[in-house]
Amino acid sequence: MLHFFQLFLVGLIFQLTQAQYYHLNKNKMNYNDAVKYCNSKEMRLVKITDSQTNAAVFELASKNGMGTYWMNGNDIAIEGTWVDTENKPLVYKNWYKGEPNNWGGDQNCLVAAYHPNEMWFDIGCNTLNSVICEIVIENYHTNKNKMTYNDAVKYCNDRNMDLVKIPNSEVNMNVYNLALKHNLGTYWMNGNDIAIEGTWVDTENKPLVYKNWYKGEPNNWGGNQNCLVVAYHPNEMWFDIGCNTLNSVICEVVEENCHTNKNKMTYNDAVKYCNDRNMDLVKIPNSEVNVNVYNLALKHNLGTYWMNGNDIAIEGTWVDTENKPLVYKNWYKGEPNNWGGNQNCLVAAYHPNEMWFDIGCNTLNSVICYNANGKKISCKD
Repeated sequence: MLHFFQLFLVGLIFQLTQAQYYHLNKNKMNYNDAVKYCNSKEMRLVKITDSQTNAAVFELASKNGMGTYWMNGNDIAIEGTWVDTENKPLVYKNWYKGEPNNWGGDQNCLVAAYHPNEMWFDIGCNTLNSVICEIVIENYHTNKNKMTYNDAVKYCNDRNMDLVKIPNSEVNMNVYNLALKHNLGTYWMNGNDIAIEGTWVDTENKPLVYKNWYKGEPNNWGGNQNCLVVAYHPNEMWFDIGCNTLNSVICEVVEENCHTNKNKMTYNDAVKYCNDRNMDLVKIPNSEVNVNVYNLALKHNLGTYWMNGNDIAIEGTWVDTENKPLVYKNWYKGEPNNWGGNQNCLVAAYHPNEMWFDIGCNTLNSVICYNANGKKISCKD
């Protein structure tokens, strides 16, 4: 039931403090443990993308007595090439004079210390430092415009996203803080008991794995409260509410979902088609994903379809669109054979276990895209 509290919220303005954006841990740990620690909280090791963020994080660390603390950056793979944990180049740098210097030959991780404007140093990855984690804001999209539950689901799906799901208490708090920052008021979450009263499922008809109902909720007040909404109570409490009421929206990136298109196109057009949807042409890292993608293609009757691989630059050296070597291969017998001298792109066809063939890059084939967010690829339909 949500009626009095909705009225109470009207006109209130909430401000997200720096501390609500971030999670701090003064316990010292090495770089890899810091990355794992943040990931376990559905967050990431803090990234600094501009001078404003640099100053804000510095102020937060100073106020909380953090001492030296890890930041999201390393040059482990290539000395002098500093990247984040997603292997993306650092877009902002604030090195102390003479840094990075790789003193002793093994300083490959990024730490910040108390110097003016939070100066940066390279340091050994096994040294022990404090940790600052941050919400991965780009995984979410918010909209304060009020809409019904079905319209909210469609709004997110139109952006190749899902209405936000809450799998655990850590994500619950992260999303709550995000809602506070954007002053969303009440907002939809991915859950309903439309089909069976009292059986709460998401839009894929999967049972909710975590619940945070307010006391006495859900109560199906009035007999038609079948959708899930969140309001500003401590720890983001949940309420059932009528699906046609109007609330704000939070969408999230669909981490393990794939998109198919039976329209035939060239390899380059397929890559662009996926990229335009903030997705990648599908990669196959192992046999499990190979089977999942094969089954998806069968279900959608794709016929032959492009996969993320080519040997355009060097004949016989197969790489993906990021120029990384293929980590798994499933060539059909006798493939790749570069028949005719111009078969430089990777296609899959209906043979057992999704066998692979090299083919001309200008031939026309179907497309499978996937959301590439650094997590496990499933492509399960």
